[in-house]
Amino acid sequence: MKNLARTRMLVPAAIVAATASVALAAAPASANANRVVVNPRLYPAGTLSVDVESSNPDGSPALSNCVNVRAGQSASVNVFVENGTSVNINFYRNQGCGRTISWATRRAPDPVASVWNINS
Repeated sequence: MKNLARTRMLVPAAIVAATASVALAAAPASANANRVVVNPRLYPAGTLSVDVESSNPDGSPALSNCVNVRAGQSASVNVFVENGTSVNINFYRNQGCGRTISWATRRAPDPVASVWNINS
């Protein structure tokens, strides 16, 4: 089992029409596949807490909440989301590593797997 780094990010609750039910889809079998698990929960303060687990292509934990991709390569993440809205999640850390993962789904109960490439 891969070691995973976990971080928590806050994003505006307004982007979520209802609490999302999220499950991880199996990542493609490739050397540059990153794995991301998103677990959103609504909080009374009007923010959405998102727990993100991610690992580097070699299986080592990702630093902070950054998806590490070597120059000239890309990484893919598979996420199942069961709600009818779109969500943007920004990945970043102190040394300038910045990535954005975003996805949109059809209305529940029709879950859709969305795959997004993160380019270095």
